Amino acid sequence: HMAGGTLVSDLPGLDQLFEKDGLTVPKKINRAVLVGTSRGPQDILTVEGGQKIRTTWGEMAWQLGGAEGFAMVAENDERGIAPGSNLLEALFKKYSPSLILIDEWVAYARNLVDKSDLPAGTYDTQLTFAQQLTEATKQVANALLLISVPQSINEIGGSNGELACNGLKNVVTRLPTLEAMKRL
Repeated sequence: HMAGGTLVSDLPGLDQLFEKDGLTVPKKINRAVLVGTSRGPQDILTVEGGQKIRTTWGEMAWQLGGAEGFAMVAENDERGIAPGSNLLEALFKKYSPSLILIDEWVAYARNLVDKSDLPAGTYDTQLTFAQQLTEATKQVANALLLISVPQSINEIGGSNGELACNGLKNVVTRLPTLEAMKRL
């Protein structure tokens, strides 16, 4: 809500937290919200102008910077190859301040296990993207990445979910949280 323009003073309790820690919210924040259950890795998203988006990194770039942002990762999206951290860093710098929220990533990634023919790339590519994403986010002072990871075995969805959850957790848990918020 804060990244969407809602005043901190209109969000009960957050005004005190922000004041206590000396935090502020920029007036405009570019946002990418990716929900792993909203579409499957077999789906190709068609956006404005007929642009086809195949991957999570393609969708993220589109949400952050529209057609211009997507153009930065278009070849990676087309080939299902995760962009390197330098390219993601350039994307975040261009469209900063930025907030990337990823929810239900395990649900998405578990559908890639043992598949090599999906538009979204492979499971290994998804883990590579997670690593490149966290590395790039660490390098850009006003980019914030928030990822939800299931905490219970019931939420992960079988052995493929367990594999995806463990893989993503290993990559994701390398980032600090409050310190990253202070950089925004």
